[in-house]
Order: sequence, then C-alpha cells, then structure tokens
Amino acid sequence: MDKSASSFQFKSYRVESIEFKVNEEFKPAEKVKLDFDIDADVLVEDAAQQSFRVVLTCVVFKNYRRANKPFRLKVSVSGEFRFKEKVPDADLRKFSEINAVAVLFPYLRAVVTGVTAAANQPPLILPLINVYEFMRRKKGKAEGTAGGE
Repeated sequence: MDKSASSFQFKSYRVESIEFKVNEEFKPAEKVKLDFDIDADVLVEDAAQQSFRVVLTCVVFKNYRRANKPFRLKVSVSGEFRFKEKVPDADLRKFSEINAVAVLFPYLRAVVTGVTAAANQPPLILPLINVYEFMRRKKGKAEGTAGGE
C-alpha cells in the first residue's frame, strides 16, 4: 500500500434536503450582498468510531424578507466517512470538523448553484472558504453564546 495514502476515507455523499423560498416583496437594489451560514453536525455510526457521517447545512439569506433579499435557501448534504484503522477521539473530532467539512463543501456549493439557476435566479456561487478558520470562529461564537446564557 502507498505510504502517502490516508486512512481517512470518503465513502459517499447525498443531498438530505433543499428548501427554497422566493421573496415576493423583494425590491432589487444596486447589489445584493451575500449572506450565508454553515453548520456541521457529526454523527458517529459505529462503536469503534471508525465510521461517521457529517451533515453540512447552509442557509443563504436567512432573514430574506426583513433584509430585502431575493430568496431564502437552505441546503443540507451529508457525507459518509471512515477510517481504515482505529483513531483517537481527538483525531476523529479534528477530521470530522475540518477535513470532512472541506471534502463536502464543494458538493454543497454545487447544489446551491444548481438550485438557484434552476429557480431562474442568477446562479449563486458560494465563495471558497478557509474551513479551518470558519469552523474555529463558529466554535468560538458558539462557546461565547453558551457562556453568556
């Protein structure tokens, strides 16, 4: 076996759900500023922690009516991942939160572009993101919110 091959493997992905709502009251402005958020949920599928599923959910223009955005789109994609050998819990968390999200993000971007184009909207292409920084900031915000309640 090739020594450079990773024990982290991507098995498959699928689209879990798509919700698209048009804002009938949308008043076109000069330029619509992109507003989106991403969440990742990790579900360990076997007791040995060698197989897990990540669900990546993206909401585009969450407050579409109040913010005068043309639509609201929520897309969830999931991916099945596994390790060839047993890995420590810390590595499983790192791979699921960073690597698995980085693997799934291009599929999510393609679905968002395809849905907006099929809805007769200008095709929306989500920008590339630094997954590590994005998830680090998201985790920091979540911890800040939890501590303030």
